[in-house]
Amino acid sequence: MDKDLEGLLASGLLETPEDFAQRVMQRIDGLPLPVRPAQPREWL
Repeated sequence: MDKDLEGLLASGLLETPEDFAQRVMQRIDGLPLPVRPAQPREWL
């Protein structure tokens, strides 16, 4: 699927805005961090 998308982008049929990567990264920065499950304690 990645190659299909890359092919479409390279063909000129699809164009991304110049600030596309910057906007995506801003949205990602605004997301909450994932919650990691608590690690079980090992009993010795």
